Amino acid sequence: MPKKVIPLADTTLAKTKVKDKQYILNDGDGLRFIVTPQGRRFFRFDYTRPNRGKRNSLTIGNYPEITLGEAREKRAEYRKLLTLKIDPAKQKNAVTIQDLFKDISADYLAVVKKSVDADSTYLNYKRYVKYMNAEFGDKDFIEIEIRDISKLITYYDKQNKHETARRVLRLLKSIYKYAISRGIIKHNIANDIDSNILIAKVKPISFAHIDDEKEFAILLNSIDDYFGDIMTKYALQFQSMTFLRPENVRFLRWARIDFEKKQIVYPETEMKNKLKFVVPLTEQIETVLLAAAALSKGRSEFVFPSPTSNLKPLSENTLNQALQRLGYKGKMTSHGFRHSASTFLNENKHIHKVSGDVIEAQMAHIDSSVRGIYNHAEYLPERFKLLGWWCSYLDRVKKLADKD
Repeated sequence: MPKKVIPLADTTLAKTKVKDKQYILNDGDGLRFIVTPQGRRFFRFDYTRPNRGKRNSLTIGNYPEITLGEAREKRAEYRKLLTLKIDPAKQKNAVTIQDLFKDISADYLAVVKKSVDADSTYLNYKRYVKYMNAEFGDKDFIEIEIRDISKLITYYDKQNKHETARRVLRLLKSIYKYAISRGIIKHNIANDIDSNILIAKVKPISFAHIDDEKEFAILLNSIDDYFGDIMTKYALQFQSMTFLRPENVRFLRWARIDFEKKQIVYPETEMKNKLKFVVPLTEQIETVLLAAAALSKGRSEFVFPSPTSNLKPLSENTLNQALQRLGYKGKMTSHGFRHSASTFLNENKHIHKVSGDVIEAQMAHIDSSVRGIYNHAEYLPERFKLLGWWCSYLDRVKKLADKD
């Protein structure tokens, strides 16, 4: 015999307290009162969809904005529709408040923007959410099914965008976790998806780079003669001298540069290893930055702004596209400067007399075992020496290439 449900009372709802876990009070006939750990109190109508036999839920509204009496009236409307074999969710304006995916994902982005380590990370998250919204943004969270998610993931996988597929799924799982914390859903269906089944495994390929000195010298001269966007040229010159990660080049801000102390200081939030980092300024690096300053300083917070807007940095593909225009498609990437620098610096240790530990430090490669004792200024005098030698080395090999 089914358990008899005792209807709720206003006094009961008014006295409800927040607990560590979400809990539900039942008013009968599908009307539920939910209290979340975050303090949200709302009415929900649970029912079985006509013809389809699947369970569904409709959010009626938050308490006390929606009273118990109003929630019961809405339940009566829904029950009447169900007797007519009409799904309340299909009726226009059937739900007073809908938990649409696009709204919840927007809330998630607003929260995560405050905690991500770099602007580029947030922009990537925003791009991936845009992909999700195109597939199921207008759906109520409760209506999204595994097949909807699978369709989105396999779409990018079939385009050989395997890493994009993985990142979208990873972010989607976080959004679902956020929705659970908000009391919007009970189960993270994204966690039920096995990425190893849906997404093809791809053997990692190292970034294309040049490890022949003469060919590298020709590339450097080609960059100096580049006739495209001037900021792209400066960015490539700067990257060849500092061998920073492309992200740290593109998002470099004028506020990070101290010309008096001859250094650039990146905060830990902008570094991949989450550690504060210093780049010494050599004469050659300073010359490039001063040339860029004549065009962007005071007009943009970024040293190398986009050619289309001073409010944005150079785009992710701009540097690689410039290298392709110079004839280095498949031979060199912007990230490849790090590999090339590592090769030439280590090959010439007998000349510059700087240890491999210093090279690794200037590469911002920090072993996880020493993170606790890492000092961003560690080896700084040696790193000034290293970068000074490196920039002079670049000048020297460029002149040798000209003579050939």
